[in-house]
Amino acid sequence: MKHLQEMVYQNELARIERVLQVQEAEYMALLDMEVMINEQDENQLNAILNDAERRIEAAKRGLSAASKLKDPVERKAHVARMMGHLNRTRSLLDKVVKEFFPEKID
Repeated sequence: MKHLQEMVYQNELARIERVLQVQEAEYMALLDMEVMINEQDENQLNAILNDAERRIEAAKRGLSAASKLKDPVERKAHVARMMGHLNRTRSLLDKVVKEFFPEKID
């Protein structure tokens, strides 16, 4: 049973890592795009992108730490915090796309 629980946990960590990679790729794509904005919007955009970068880095550190935890209760709490970071990051990136890159919306 413990082996099965460990497999489920490793699969969940792998899923989180894939989500993190997708978000990081979207963040990098946004950095490469050009947009004409005024200075106030530029400051807001920079602040949002800096926050997204910090959240992505925090999720990476969390993923590394979570893979080392042995206690299932601690792991579950840690994974929940990482998912919170990833959800807030997704929300930030969606906000950037809607506000500054409306032509990118599919």
